[in-house]
Amino acid sequence: MLRKLPKALFFWLSAELLIFGLDVFFSIPLFKGFSLEQIVVSDVSLNDLHYKINASASKDWDGLSGKIILVNTGSLDPNQFRYQLAGVINNLENLNPATIVIDHEFAHSVFPADSGTLKLRKAIQGNDQIIIGKKFREKKKMESFGAATEYANADFPEGQFSIRRYYSDTNTVAWKIANKVNPEAAPLKNENFLINYVASTTDFFSLDDPEFHFLQYNPKQKFGKFLLIPGDAILTMDSAALLNFKRICSGKALILGHFGSRGIRNYMFDVEDKHPVPNDTNSFYNRQSSMPGMMIHAIAAENILNPDFRFSAWSDGMLYALIYHVLFFGYIYYLLYLNIGNLYNILILGAASIPFLYFVLFLMRYGIYIETGLKLVAIMAIEETFESVESIFSSIKSLWKRK
Repeated sequence: MLRKLPKALFFWLSAELLIFGLDVFFSIPLFKGFSLEQIVVSDVSLNDLHYKINASASKDWDGLSGKIILVNTGSLDPNQFRYQLAGVINNLENLNPATIVIDHEFAHSVFPADSGTLKLRKAIQGNDQIIIGKKFREKKKMESFGAATEYANADFPEGQFSIRRYYSDTNTVAWKIANKVNPEAAPLKNENFLINYVASTTDFFSLDDPEFHFLQYNPKQKFGKFLLIPGDAILTMDSAALLNFKRICSGKALILGHFGSRGIRNYMFDVEDKHPVPNDTNSFYNRQSSMPGMMIHAIAAENILNPDFRFSAWSDGMLYALIYHVLFFGYIYYLLYLNIGNLYNILILGAASIPFLYFVLFLMRYGIYIETGLKLVAIMAIEETFESVESIFSSIKSLWKRK
C-alpha cells in the first residue's frame, strides 16, 4: 500500500493545484467575467434547494424583528427625485425613527445650485439620524453632503453572483441598522457571514394590506414580512396622518431605497439596484436580478439582530477543510487502485449523493450550513476527467519504459 502512495499523492496534489490555479486565474479582474462557474452553471448551488423545499412553510412564519421598515423611493417622480426625496426625509425625521438609511448613490450634480440638490443637501447635512449607503469600491464622483454625514458600506463581498454572503464588520449598512435599533447587538467575528434569507422578494405588506391595520392597533406586532411604504405616500401625508404614523415608526430603522418605479408591486421591468439571490425559487440557473439591494441589507440586519437566524457555516471551518481534503485524497486513491468501472462509479456516486444532499438540507433547517455548491456534480466530472488523464499518464509511462 505504501508503494502506491506516491502516485496517489501526485495525482491528488495535481488536482488540488489545478483547482487552486483556476480560482486564482478567475479572480483576476480581467477574467472575472469568464469564470467557469458563471459561464457553465451561473452560480447554481444545491444548497438553494433549502428555500424551494421550505417556501410554503415560511409564509406563515412571524419571526422578523418588526424594527425595520422599507420606504420605496421608486414611487417618486424621477424628474423631481432629489426635491421629493428631501421632502420625504423631512417628514420621516419627525416620526422619531432610530435611524433613516438612504440606500442611494447620488451622482455629482452638474447643476449644484438646482433647487432639488440644495433641498436634499439641507435635509441631509447635520442630520445625525441619517446614514447613507455608499459603494466604496466604485470610484465615480459622487455628491458630497459634508464631512459630518455618516456613511455605511453598501458593497457586497466580491466573488459571488447570487448574493449569499455579507460583510461582518461594523461599517456595513446592515450592522449600522442593527446597532441603531438595538445597541446591544453583538458584533460578528468572521470576515463575512452567510445570509439566511428569512424573507423573499414578495414578503412585504403595504398601507392597504390587512397587516398594516393590525400594526396600527399594535405597533409592536411582528410579521414574516416587511412593511413597505410608497415614498409618495409619505410625501403627501398631512400633519395628522404623520402624527398617527409616528406610533408605528418611532424607534425603528427606516430604509429608503429603490423598489421599482412602475408601481410598488412591479419587479419585471425595473432592475435598478437589484441582485440575484439564492431564495429566488423561480430559477436555479441563470438567475435574474430580482431582490432590491435595500431588502438584502434589511434581511442581513435581521440576521444580525437575531443570532438564531444566522447559519453556522461549518464549511468555513478548518475541520471541514481537513475532512474535505482527506476525503478528496481517498477518492483519488479509489480511482487509481480500486476503480470498478465508469458506469459503476457514476451509479455509486449518484446513490451516495442523495443521502448526503438530504443530510445537508436537513442541517440547514437547523441553521447549520455545509456549502456544497455543485461539488457532487463536480466530483462526477472529475471522475471522467481523471479517467482520461490517468490513461494518458499510463501511456507516457509505458513509452518511457520502452526507451
